[in-house]
Amino acid sequence: MWEERVCIFYSFGKVEIENHFILECEAFKHSKESYADTLATNSWDNLFIEGFVEKLGVFIVRLHKKRDEYKNQIAKKYVP
Repeated sequence: MWEERVCIFYSFGKVEIENHFILECEAFKHSKESYADTLATNSWDNLFIEGFVEKLGVFIVRLHKKRDEYKNQIAKKYVP
């Protein structure tokens, strides 16, 4: 369901599509800084060219781990 993909961070209800997750979401700004060279093109299509694919894969795994950490922190904050 799309409701499960709504960004819970700083994006005020945007659906967390891949483009948002990788390029736009402010929650991962710090993580993105270390991949600035990969993301420098700021073009969704250019991220999948041969030279970037492996590094992009590692980056996505890092973002997912960071997302899980943030979700756990949020959950702990709101558990009575």
